[in-house]
Amino acid sequence: MVLSGGGTSGEGRIVGPLRLLVGAAAATRFLPFEVVLPQAVPATATLERTADLIASGQVKSLIDRTFPLEETAAAVRYVETEHARAKVVITVS
Repeated sequence: MVLSGGGTSGEGRIVGPLRLLVGAAAATRFLPFEVVLPQAVPATATLERTADLIASGQVKSLIDRTFPLEETAAAVRYVETEHARAKVVITVS
């Protein structure tokens, strides 16, 4: 099993996805399969390749909604209530 989410809104808002990750790490001893927590390793070559893919149009960002900096709290509420279907962006002007 590969964990790649942050959980759901409601309980555990203070620790966020930490509860999910710690719980999975503890439970893995008793499960008949391995639990993997993927971690990205930053590398210049990877970032350059990603930039090339974006510049060529092969990769596009999917943005659900944008919020101005002053409405950051509303943006977090929007994400926590699971309405976001893509990325939510905070704009700074």
